[in-house]
Amino acid sequence: MFQTRRSACGMAGSSFCCMSTTSRPLSRRDASSGLRDARPAIVRSLAGSFMTTGSAATVEFRPLEEARRRSSRDVASRRADCVARRRAIEALAAAEANGARSAYRATRSSTDISRNGLGPRSGESETRLTGWREAVTIRPRAKEGALCWFPRTGGLRSDAQGTCCTEVTLRPWSCHPAGLLPQESPVSFGAYHDAKERVRQATDIVDLVGGYLDLRSQGRDFVALCPWHNDSRPSLRLNRERQSWKCWVCDIGGDVFSFVMRREGIDFRDALQWLADRAGIELPSRGGGPAPAEGPGDKRTLLRAAAWAEARFHEFLLNAPEAETARRYVASRSISDPNIRRFRIGYSPPTWQWILEQASRDGIARDVLQAVGLVAVSERTRTFYDRFRNRVIFPIRDPQGRTIAFGGRVLPGDDDANAAKYINSPETPLFSKSEQLYGLDLARDAIAKSRHIMIMEGYTDVIAAVQHGVAEVAAVLGTALGERHLRVLKRYVDRVTLVLDGDAAGRRRANDVLKLFLAANLDLRILTLPDELDPCDFLRDRGADAFRTRCDEAPDAIEHKIRVETEGLDLARDTHRANVALEEILATLALQPIDDPASPVRLRHQQIVARLGRRFGVSESALTTRCDAIRGSRATPAGSPAAERSARGLDRGPGPSASPGDSADLALSARGLPDRDRELLEILVLDPALIGQLVDTLPSELVASQEARRIYEACAERWHATESLTFAQIMTDIEDADLKNVLVDVDETARRKAARTEHSTRERLTLLVRAYDRIVARREGEGILADLQRTAEEGDDQVDKLEALLAIHRQTKCP
Repeated sequence: MFQTRRSACGMAGSSFCCMSTTSRPLSRRDASSGLRDARPAIVRSLAGSFMTTGSAATVEFRPLEEARRRSSRDVASRRADCVARRRAIEALAAAEANGARSAYRATRSSTDISRNGLGPRSGESETRLTGWREAVTIRPRAKEGALCWFPRTGGLRSDAQGTCCTEVTLRPWSCHPAGLLPQESPVSFGAYHDAKERVRQATDIVDLVGGYLDLRSQGRDFVALCPWHNDSRPSLRLNRERQSWKCWVCDIGGDVFSFVMRREGIDFRDALQWLADRAGIELPSRGGGPAPAEGPGDKRTLLRAAAWAEARFHEFLLNAPEAETARRYVASRSISDPNIRRFRIGYSPPTWQWILEQASRDGIARDVLQAVGLVAVSERTRTFYDRFRNRVIFPIRDPQGRTIAFGGRVLPGDDDANAAKYINSPETPLFSKSEQLYGLDLARDAIAKSRHIMIMEGYTDVIAAVQHGVAEVAAVLGTALGERHLRVLKRYVDRVTLVLDGDAAGRRRANDVLKLFLAANLDLRILTLPDELDPCDFLRDRGADAFRTRCDEAPDAIEHKIRVETEGLDLARDTHRANVALEEILATLALQPIDDPASPVRLRHQQIVARLGRRFGVSESALTTRCDAIRGSRATPAGSPAAERSARGLDRGPGPSASPGDSADLALSARGLPDRDRELLEILVLDPALIGQLVDTLPSELVASQEARRIYEACAERWHATESLTFAQIMTDIEDADLKNVLVDVDETARRKAARTEHSTRERLTLLVRAYDRIVARREGEGILADLQRTAEEGDDQVDKLEALLAIHRQTKCP
């Protein structure tokens, strides 16, 4: 570690000069002085000279001598670097304000100073540093390496080998066109963060939850029946002072953002937009500039257009004389008037430009209709025409109840013999049929309590089920269930019943999706209806009770597979076909991940193996051996796309980075944290200002659990940027719903513990730091012992020196 001595500065008019001098090693005593090193650290961060002459400000970065890696105890200089960096940027901003055109011209050898760098990513022309009064853009020059600024250390590095030259332009925040910080950054403190803070302050947790649930006051708090389990006694508690919520039965909690995330089944960005719309706050675009003007590129404009079209189709079906044929068809499907209104069923007449004419009268642009998927362009005449003609219209909504697309069923007797029976909207910015389910918005409350959903194959099947009192139903949209559907379903349910027509095609579809469900560890049941009836006909002929009984008795996916593979097969006589069937069943069973020997999945796997053994007359040990062999032969090679997806958590279902609506049973909580990590988080939520002492003494590498480490790093990042920290700021900065749950869990228990303990928060901090010091001492001792053993094995003459070093360590280590 090196420190540059105080520089000499001169000022002449609008010009000034800051010239670096010699460097000397930074001692442990220097590091402990903390902020006293802030001013010299300006020069250390910029590592060169800074000159403003006339209308241009130039900074030359000269290669620094390679520094030895800093000890984990010398972290005080990190904060000094941060302060230095801020002052340096503000100095450049001042030059800009004086009319100078500020630019960095940098030359530096390749040195990676920090693992958390921000700079131009691949394919980007520039990036922006935020958090101060102005924004700094780093723009790589043509055919030269990209220079990165590291926010924690103020360091620079070149992405090219050797030296590179990079220009860095300073522009005022208000006129800066570049994007926000890369999403990999744990916390950003620019316009996006300011917007999050405004939305949080504008949203009261009691008002928000009260819009969903019936609340009653209980002391200073409010309680309600939890929507995520069958709750008979109010177990959802709202803390208005801390703006948090917690269900002690589900062991989940959070703030206004995570409540919307879990309730609506959306991610943080969508929850932020949802709450911003509710509060009337306009968010900056993800590009960092002003929000896009209304048009086909604006999602809100597309949503308004889709809602407008839904209303026009629905009104036409209900009131237009031309829709009489459509009304008779809907009645023939036994759809009642209340359900016509509940599902907002509509009708589009057989003309080619009806919706276009309606839009023209209401001032909706054609390109917006095209972006929503309502109109298309003729390849022959290059004119617009209605996509849906002479069709009963079924609006398709997202889980939040917003219309995003349409499905159309052609009326019987249509003149166009080539017309498809059903069509859906094309893929649009609002709609992807591979992840949307029809009716999920209406089923959401029912499936949140039962944790079970029945998947059907058509709009009218769902409508018939709801009409008969079966609420937990949804339908696919002209495609088979896929991986993206499963990701959506895992936010809401633990068990899925696939309701199929009783024909051969239905059995084939079940076999296709079986492997996906097994790989996702999602409980799948297969209900095959008798006599080749579809759900609509079965419900009409036999009623809801018979349908529910069939669902309760539906076999699990593996049992269904066994029945299909052994249908018409004499296992005792036809041994060859029996072995083929058994191999096929085991190959399917081997898709199920069972890494944890104590998991319910492992127990279910053992039950299935026992069932197969009895059915085929084969020992369980032989079946287990064969299944393990198949699973081993399929092991995904390291570095393959599948392995990378698994490493990122895309194939695992709920986890630390899973979608916010994932099963409450699998949500992270603070109960499994190591004692030291839990104590660390409790100190932070009780007295967040103590982070100023922690960041100077506790490297994040010493925090054992990943969850606590991520929270601690986010707190440190906020402190480095703003030198302030509150519980509300922590909750706003952290966007992961599971981490918010950990924080609320810690907050609730910490405040109860604080009322009982005789130690103050600062005393607890002192004891905690000593505990971490002992960890450092132990690790250092283990490292010295390892070096000593390795040196002894190599016969090096440094053994005496290492033994002396070990003796010193034993004398000075923490008690």
